[in-house]
Amino acid sequence: MKIAIFILSIIIGFAVIWMILRRRTVVIPVADAGANEGNASVVEVPATSNPPVYTLGDKVINLSGYGRYLIRGHSLRPEGLDNGTMVYTLPLSANAEDLHLLPGRFIILRYHTERYAAEHPGLPIPANGFKARKVIAVLSTGLKKSEFEQKVAKSIGNQTDSNRIDEVVAHLWDKYERACGYYSEEKHLIMSVTYRNEGTLRDYSFHSPRYISGVVKFKS
Repeated sequence: MKIAIFILSIIIGFAVIWMILRRRTVVIPVADAGANEGNASVVEVPATSNPPVYTLGDKVINLSGYGRYLIRGHSLRPEGLDNGTMVYTLPLSANAEDLHLLPGRFIILRYHTERYAAEHPGLPIPANGFKARKVIAVLSTGLKKSEFEQKVAKSIGNQTDSNRIDEVVAHLWDKYERACGYYSEEKHLIMSVTYRNEGTLRDYSFHSPRYISGVVKFKS
């Protein structure tokens, strides 16, 4: 009888602990995959959706040193990163060579608020906010137009209708020049892709590497 009561007490104890943990929440920064529209920069999520480890095959990875962000928005769905995804990041290495390993990776960027205000007048400025993008290329600043056109056409060639490449590259040259003006002290710019109109229209942009808050290593 005493053994049965003891076992029952253990079961009840575990049940109580499970209920407490289930109700606990943690605050996670949000990374916008799409327009911010004045939304909050953090969100509360159940503690159970914020695990301390990540299982990758037979490996169990300790996530204690990783940044965590909740993806909000659908603009990266065509690339496999959808609304509600939790991503785990590490800072960009200070090694300049690692910058050129970014193409094909998802990154989390801090909003450049001054640039955002200038390019989106009248919209709320995301305070302490983040956005998610996928890196397409890393370009040197100060490229001549012919160099830029060659490099960008190669980077987007497998994503863009061949009849529209010249048109898209011409549009991106204007964006690149503006970005070089914002970041004249930088040696490189990150070229990223996102999607508009429910994933039917690709849109590219250029960012300073110093606004990279983290490089996505895992997602769940």
